[in-house]
Amino acid sequence: MCGICGVASSNPEIPVREKYILRLATRDILPSEIVWRKKRPLSAPLDQWLRELPEFARELLSEGNLREKGNFNDKFVVHMLKQHQAGKAKYGRALMGVLWVQLWDDLFLHGCSPMHHNEF
Repeated sequence: MCGICGVASSNPEIPVREKYILRLATRDILPSEIVWRKKRPLSAPLDQWLRELPEFARELLSEGNLREKGNFNDKFVVHMLKQHQAGKAKYGRALMGVLWVQLWDDLFLHGCSPMHHNEF
């Protein structure tokens, strides 16, 4: 028996699942569509974050910076960023990946201090 909410498994060999116990414990507090909905992954709102970039990110994703580092097709990344910011496409995950590689390149390959990117 679960001491938290008084739920007993019908078969002592089969443990009561934690998610089910939490659902039973909150069923009188939360709306049923929340209590019984399927689990969803937690995700960051990348699409929103990349609509208005801080200065350091604009610099890292600029055509000149992309061309200089040479890790990506600069024209294509700039095209993706423009399409994303205009709301014509959702490239949040891809652009965040490019941003992280560009930042990694600055910090670890070129020895740029994080303080250089003063908008963190």
